[in-house]
Parts: sequence; structure tokens; C-alpha cells
Amino acid sequence: MLGATTLRLIADALQPPLIYRRDLVQEYLVGRAVLAGEDPYSPIPTLAKAYLPDAEAAFLPHSTPHPPPVALLSFLLALMPYQTASVAWLVLEIFAVALIWRLLSSWMQLNLGIAGVALGTIVAIGWQPFMQELLYGQLMILLLLFVMLCGLAWHHGRFVRAGVFLGIALSLKLLGWPILVYWTLKRRWSSVAATMGTALLLNLVATFAVTPEVLFDYYVRIPGLVVAWNVYRLFNFSPLTVGWRFFGGTGSQVLSCFAAAPLIHIPGVASYVSALAMAAVLAVGLGLALRTHTTDVAFMILICLSTLTTPVVWIHYFTWLLPPLVYLFRQLLSQEFRLGLSTGGVIVIGVLALPASALTGLACILSGNSACVDQQVSFHAGLVTYLQPLAVVLMMWLLSRAHGNRSASDILPGCTRTSRAGAGL
Repeated sequence: MLGATTLRLIADALQPPLIYRRDLVQEYLVGRAVLAGEDPYSPIPTLAKAYLPDAEAAFLPHSTPHPPPVALLSFLLALMPYQTASVAWLVLEIFAVALIWRLLSSWMQLNLGIAGVALGTIVAIGWQPFMQELLYGQLMILLLLFVMLCGLAWHHGRFVRAGVFLGIALSLKLLGWPILVYWTLKRRWSSVAATMGTALLLNLVATFAVTPEVLFDYYVRIPGLVVAWNVYRLFNFSPLTVGWRFFGGTGSQVLSCFAAAPLIHIPGVASYVSALAMAAVLAVGLGLALRTHTTDVAFMILICLSTLTTPVVWIHYFTWLLPPLVYLFRQLLSQEFRLGLSTGGVIVIGVLALPASALTGLACILSGNSACVDQQVSFHAGLVTYLQPLAVVLMMWLLSRAHGNRSASDILPGCTRTSRAGAGL
């Protein structure tokens, strides 16, 4: 029922004027700029005025934050009218969700038929991260598909192929890089080389859509601006916001959004505290992944870690948590009842199921301002937005603990591991 209701909301979002407020607008405008031979990293409102006057692009008052290889996708979208491109992208993403479930079924021996895949797709669409992703037309579902292909290839000992799929994901958005760090620490050089080679190749191919000067300018200028645009946002779940939350306050330099005062106003230390918080999360995640003796568990932990270790973590980034959630649920069902782990699993699922509106409402209530008229909450009330990233950290720990010392074949019936795959660790 929830999935069907979400589909109705998504369908409504494909009608004017809402269709022009989707994030997909930026991809489409980048493609139009590429076709016209103009700078695709001009501010979105400037591009909208030239190529899509009906778009209300003031909600994106900056350049697109996505890397040049995304221009290759944008180019294809720009060959269609925007409304057609928006519908086509939605259909592609829903098909990708179904394919992700099919891959999950194969990987984890779920034995899902067509009906099971369809049901899983509807359930996923009803979950807040997928709903937000489909409403706004982002890239996360497509990236999750490549990460799933990467993990499945790694599971079967096809290390070069795994690196190729990770390289594709990294070239489209800088997500999944902890997997590359893990492979480096494990000295899996074929995967590392395949990842870096694929990412480099796709950036070189992107120079056919954008000039080398534009590509260079992007990597020198835009990532820093992305951090500056979003590090103060209350609903940016990245550990990189921790220092600013405690010592600088939240808000936005470019968008109207919820804000909270800092605990202590010492902005000079905010960036250092944020860097330490990011390093701590990375160290915990990598430590848990390195300690496990099972490639599948390590990979699921690394997917969780990848959702947190970027300067910007929005709710739709948690679409990546679908495989770890399914894996964790499968593990817990396969073991004898263990109260602590089961309780932890229920907490993780419950917290991650909370919509952003519930977190916003809770923050407002804790601030004594249930109406949230001024979009201002207290420091302590604003901390409720960290419930979900903390749940992701808890899930990493549960994955490492729920597995125990048993092999993947003990956990996943019918799942066997080749000696070559085991040697990958």
C-alpha cells in the first residue's frame, strides 16, 4: 500500500510545475549546455534561463556538483524534451530497483521469482530513501546497481570485473571509495588498478562532452564549493558536519532550510573536529571490515561506510543500505535467537524507516516550537538528525557480530565460495 501511494506521489511530481523542481533538471541542463558547446558548470539558474525557461531553478542556485562523466548521461537525456527525459529516467530507475532485487536474490540465495522481485521493488519504493530518490530524479539507484554488480563480481572472485564496476560508480559520484581503500589494504592490486583505470578512462571519454579545461576546473573548484554549500545543512548526515554542528551552527549559504545554533560558538575549530569525526567513522568501518574473514560481510560493511564518508549525505543516499539491510536480516533469521543482536536489528530498521518529516517534527517538538514556523531548532533538538547515521554505524557493528565465526555458506544456504574468492581477502 505504501509503495503504491509513493508511486502516486511520484506520478504527480511528473506534472508541471513540480516536474521543474526535480534534481534531474540539473542533469538535463548540463546535457543541453554540452549540446550547445557551452560551459555545463555554469550556475543552474543561468542554464535554465537559456535552455529551460519554464524551470523554477532558483532552488538550485549553484553549479551542478556531479563530475564530468555524468555529462555523458546528461547528453543522452538532452536529446529528448525534458518531460520525456524525466519519465524515461523514472522508468529506468524503477527497472534498476527490480534488477537490484534480482541480483540480491542471486547473491543471497533468496530464490525470488518475478512476483517476489515485484513485491520487493514496491516495498523498496515505499521506503523514504527510495521515495526521495525517485521523486527528485537523482543518481543513487543507478550507482547502487553498479555497486551491486561490483559486490557480486567480488563474491565470485572476478576481481578485475569488480574493479571496473566500482570505477564506473566512482566516476559518476565520489561514493564507494572506502571499498578501494579496503582493496588497497588487502593488496588486491588487480581490483585497485581496474577501478582507477576505469575511472580515468571515463573521465578521458568525458572530454568529448566537455573540454579538458572544464574537466580540470571541475576537480579544482567544484568539490570545495560543494562542501561550502552543504556542510552547514541540518539534514546533511555526513560526519563532516559534526564540527560545524557543535561549534559553528547550521543553516545554508544558498538555500532556505532548518537551522540550529551551535553548542559553543568557536568556528575556528569546527573544520578540525569535523575532520576527526570523519576519520573516526572511516577507522571504525574499515576496522570492522578488515576483522571479518568473510568477503560478503566485509563488502556489506563497506557499503554502509560508503554512505557516510562523503561531505554530503542526504536521505536518498541511504538507498545504498538496502543490500546490507537484507543481508543483516538474512543473517539474524539464520541464527538461533540472540536477544541483543535481534534488538539491535529492530532498532536499526525502525530508525532508518523514519521519514525526514518525523525527524523534523521531533526536533521542533524538542525545541518547544511544534509548528516550526521560523525553521529554527535548538542545538540539542537538532541532534535528532544524527539518529539515522548512528543507526548505520550500529548496523556495521551488527553485521560484524551477527556473522560470528561461521562461513558464508553456513549463513546463506546454497552459497559456496571458491578458493580464489577466499584468497581475495
